[in-house]
Amino acid sequence: ARIADLYAELVELPKEDQHARIDSEDISAEDKAALVRLLAENSGNTGFLATGGAINNDLALLEPGAVVGSWRVIDIIGQGGMGEVYRVERADGHYTQTAALKRITFADEAAFERFERERQILAQLEHPNIGRLIDGGVDEKGAPYLVMEFIEGRLLTEHVKDRKLSQDDRLKAFLTVCAALEHAHNRLVLHRDIKPSNMMVTTSGEIKLIDFGVAGLVDEGEDEDRAPYTPGYAAPEQMAGHAVSVQTDIYGLGVSLAEILTGLPPVPGQPLKLSALPADLRAIIGKATARTPAERYQSVESLVGDIRNYQFHRPVGARNGSIAYQSGLFLRRNYLVVGLFGVLVAGIAGTYWQYRKAEIERDVALAQHERLITMQSATFLMFSQAGSKADEQSA
Repeated sequence: ARIADLYAELVELPKEDQHARIDSEDISAEDKAALVRLLAENSGNTGFLATGGAINNDLALLEPGAVVGSWRVIDIIGQGGMGEVYRVERADGHYTQTAALKRITFADEAAFERFERERQILAQLEHPNIGRLIDGGVDEKGAPYLVMEFIEGRLLTEHVKDRKLSQDDRLKAFLTVCAALEHAHNRLVLHRDIKPSNMMVTTSGEIKLIDFGVAGLVDEGEDEDRAPYTPGYAAPEQMAGHAVSVQTDIYGLGVSLAEILTGLPPVPGQPLKLSALPADLRAIIGKATARTPAERYQSVESLVGDIRNYQFHRPVGARNGSIAYQSGLFLRRNYLVVGLFGVLVAGIAGTYWQYRKAEIERDVALAQHERLITMQSATFLMFSQAGSKADEQSA
């Protein structure tokens, strides 16, 4: 009944608003996929989603054993509005390999073209912490597919929570993700869907940034920027359909960092819950998730630099710190030197005090000695005078 009610509402909306509405609903991925299929069927006779024969929008799920290109389906991994992801194995007998196959089953012509472009984009990325593209093509029913490295592991957020990783270890893991994204940016590739569910930890402990599924080029025009996004992690300009940039990915990094550190996922439309974090980290996340792109870090490298400043107790650029703030950080990062200096000063002061004490004791002893000599001299003189008087009286 809930799906039927939602369908009745969605069918009256413009097509560009339907997906955003579906994503905002608190329903299962299977129910979302069902809504997408219903909408596709309803629009089949109206020209909506017409693709010029590029893709069939009414495809059944692939069953285990089905062959797509050189790959045989083992089972389904996930299902969403745009299609499905399957675990597959090599089917051509050349060698044994397991991979993840992503197939688009719902798309208009623009999405099909974007998918083709994605394949070219992913081919540029060769980094140990980025999920690797293995193969791609179009199946016999006209559905495009990509075959990606199959990552056996779990989400980074689950990993840090279950392992009870320290704040420093969480930051180190996040910096690995940053290095992967920086590699993509250096090749003019944007991810455009940065979120913790696209950050995996393999069974061997490697961190992987995955699913450049809506990846785009840095110099793409505004017409190409209406790709799907995830509410809560998407930057304001992305949700508004404006041009995306490096700062759009940095926004996603900032929200993801907050969730990795606090364990609290974002709530769309509400401020991030950062009160439990140190002021410097709050400032870093605040700058990364600033409302406008110009206020954010201008590169992943700049964001990483501020995180390293925090790690090594240096002033954080995102925070306009006072002299007391900078002095406190100086003392903290140089505590050994400051401590040794303090010991040295204390030692010098102690030595000087001992020296002064010895001088004082010496002066007291000399004074006492002089008084003793004076007293002895006075006594001797007194007895001498007394003897002289006695001699005079005797005479």
